[in-house]
Amino acid sequence: MKYILLFIHALTISIYSLFFGDPVSVKTNFPESAKPGTEFTAEITINKGDIAGFAKLQLELPQGFSAKEGDSKGGAFSLAGQTAKIIWTSVPSSAEFVVKMTIVVDASANGDKIVTGKYSYIENNNKQQSEFTPVTVKIISDGAVTNTEPVATNTIAANTGDSLKKSFTKPDEVNTVVSAVRTITPSKKPDVYDVELKIKKEAIKGFAKIQEKLPAGFIATGQKTDGSSFSFSSADHIAKFIWTSLPSQEELIISYKIMPKQGAAIEKPAGVEGEFSYLENQQSKTYIIQKQNLEGGAEPVATNTVEPVSTNTVANTEPVNTNTFANTEPVNTNTVANTEPVKTETTTTQTEPVNTQKNNNVHYSVQVGAFKNGVSVAALSSKYSLTGVSTEMQDGYTKCITGKHSEYKSARDERETIKSKGVTDAFVTAYNTGRRITVQEALMITSQKWFR
Repeated sequence: MKYILLFIHALTISIYSLFFGDPVSVKTNFPESAKPGTEFTAEITINKGDIAGFAKLQLELPQGFSAKEGDSKGGAFSLAGQTAKIIWTSVPSSAEFVVKMTIVVDASANGDKIVTGKYSYIENNNKQQSEFTPVTVKIISDGAVTNTEPVATNTIAANTGDSLKKSFTKPDEVNTVVSAVRTITPSKKPDVYDVELKIKKEAIKGFAKIQEKLPAGFIATGQKTDGSSFSFSSADHIAKFIWTSLPSQEELIISYKIMPKQGAAIEKPAGVEGEFSYLENQQSKTYIIQKQNLEGGAEPVATNTVEPVSTNTVANTEPVNTNTFANTEPVNTNTVANTEPVKTETTTTQTEPVNTQKNNNVHYSVQVGAFKNGVSVAALSSKYSLTGVSTEMQDGYTKCITGKHSEYKSARDERETIKSKGVTDAFVTAYNTGRRITVQEALMITSQKWFR
């Protein structure tokens, strides 16, 4: 009788789904695992039936993942933060179609990464959406920190067990030689210049960054980026090219345009100085690009090959887990694993040292939980004997933070103390002038050492 009732129940659900269920379904095809510093193709199959008109596919990527356009089936692809979207003003006419995205895995990503998403559409002038089952991709590293435990979404537990254990295997040393040449070409307009950089990086891969400091009174716009993300800060006159994963070719070619800022006094003689920062064998290294005057014209200044000086290992930051508390809805939030490497000082007879002065605006705290429906700070503090807990809103969640440390090691020690009280998924966060940044970026700014 029990099995007959179960069969009738299942049959009823099937009949209901056939006549009254969601006419749209979304299926995904992701690899079960991936390696840091690689890319893979994600396929999303959308079965929409005869529904037409506006539609949107949205993927929420975990920290450590980025996305590039693959096959958008005529839609407009965009990436903002960790959200990748494809928008159609008129969805493809076929009842079922497959879109593809290229997912880029950061060089220091680790653990299990969870991708969620939904397909939104219009039916009978009403907005509808169909969510797909969250996808888990296990990051398997050949070396460095390896953490393949699943992402925890359960209520805070007291067990600190084996799930937090990590192992470190030092990769084989690679004798990499880096060189850089900058070419400055004046344009027909006064005080406007085209700058090109050629970086020979050999077999280096993963995260990297080029910083170019311009003279006062000038601004920059990106031109050729070679797969990087360009930005310019007028506050400190620095142009940046950042790669979360370097292209495979041995030579990078990037370019940007320099021009006077309207109404600003131009510094003369004006010169450009820069550096190329990268990770090699999980160590942060910096190659100084020799300073060059704008008046030098199209002739590049020769730059000698410098064997960069190794600094402290910054392999991984914090656990991938975020706590939940009481009866609130759990939140999947991954720790940023791969960001900007820690600055180091490289010294040669023809280069200038990197400034390693600490930035007093940077501090470290410990996050003890993230909650979708709010939480009682008093109850949380009482349950785990915490003090000084404050909250901040981010991405629609209430995040509970405690502590304010100028040294990363001090925050790490507080994290371990909090874990011993039962908050097993506590992790260190970082802030610069009140804005949340990644721990590795903070370590780079403050020139501090990472501790496990």
